[in-house]
Amino acid sequence: MSERKDLPECVEVKLVGGEYFFTLQKNIVGYCHFSEHKGYITKNILKNRKCAKKGCYYFEKYADNPYWLAIQRIEAAEKRQKEAAKQIKKKNEDKQEQLIETVQKIADDFGYHMKVLRVSKNPCKKEYIVFYISDNSYDDWYKFINIARKFGAVIGCRIELRHAKDANGHYATI
Repeated sequence: MSERKDLPECVEVKLVGGEYFFTLQKNIVGYCHFSEHKGYITKNILKNRKCAKKGCYYFEKYADNPYWLAIQRIEAAEKRQKEAAKQIKKKNEDKQEQLIETVQKIADDFGYHMKVLRVSKNPCKKEYIVFYISDNSYDDWYKFINIARKFGAVIGCRIELRHAKDANGHYATI
C-alpha cells in the first residue's frame, strides 16, 4: 500500500491495457506494475479484473482512496451480521435443547417409553410440534396426550405430537 502522489482533480491517466483516459482522481484506486500492462486502475477495472481479491503481487493499492474505506466498512458490517446470525442460531439451539429436555422429563415422569427427537415452533400457529419415537410401529400420539396437556400448561401454548417416520415412510421405533 502506498500513498498517491498529488494529482489534479481531473487527470489523464494511462490505464491498465495501455489506453489513456480522463477521470477523476477519486476513481483511481491503484496501480498495476506488471510490465505487460502497466497502468492505473479505476474502480471499474478493479471490479472486472479482481486484482485485490486475487492478491496480485503487481497491484499497488492507494490506501488513501475513499473506496477502500467504504470496502472496509462493508466488510466490517458483514462480519458483524455473521456474528449476530451465529449468536441467534446458538440461542435458538439452546432453547431447542431446553424444550427437548422439558418434554422428555414430562414423558419420563408419566412413565411413557418414548424418546423426544425434536421440538420446533410452528410458524403459522402459536404452537410447538414435538417429534418423537416410541415402541409402537403405528401413530400412537393419543397415548401421550397427557404430555401435550402438561407441556402446554408449562409453556402456555398448544403442542402437537408427531410420531417420526423412518426413510421408508414407516413409523420409527426405539
